[in-house]
Amino acid sequence: MSCTKVKHIIICREGWLYDEENGDTGPIAGDPRILHQRDVDDQRKVFKDAYALGLIKHDNYKLIQMVVHPAVFLDDLEARSIISTMDGICIESHQFNRYWPLGNEISNPEEIARGAKWVLEQGLDYIFYYGPYQYKGCETYTDFLERDWLKAFWARGLPKHHENMYYYLNAFPHGCGSQRPVGPESDPYSYLGFVKWLIQELEQGK
Repeated sequence: MSCTKVKHIIICREGWLYDEENGDTGPIAGDPRILHQRDVDDQRKVFKDAYALGLIKHDNYKLIQMVVHPAVFLDDLEARSIISTMDGICIESHQFNRYWPLGNEISNPEEIARGAKWVLEQGLDYIFYYGPYQYKGCETYTDFLERDWLKAFWARGLPKHHENMYYYLNAFPHGCGSQRPVGPESDPYSYLGFVKWLIQELEQGK
């Protein structure tokens, strides 16, 4: 029998993706993904009610706020207050659309590192949700671009070896990156080859 453990529950508001002008957003103007405090409270109540009914194993779980901007949750006092009732932050980093090129407003390594360090200093969890990635069919692709971006984040301060730092990989076959092979691990260009490299990088110093 397999045993599945829930480590994090990542939550955010996404209505703005469908309609950036009129879509459902939260209370923070600088980051439409951040929840209202009532959303957080309601989610906690769902956990407790489900536990009372015997539907889940625990009466609470780590609730992680996925954000758009790497540091609005830190600089906005209302956002910081809401985040303080959650268990951590998750930041996306794609190699497509609004995240391209590296270093713009939402893929700025220094800002991402600043936000991550603050989260970890509070004893919260920080999830770096990385991908999807470019591949050889992309006009702007260079060999091992996904590794170069990670190295740039690390070089500019994104924590690499911290007990509350997590790297989640998004291997969705997006656009011109969709031809990247899944495996094998021995192929450094494949998803599994990249995962093998990342695990080796993260194991250093632990």
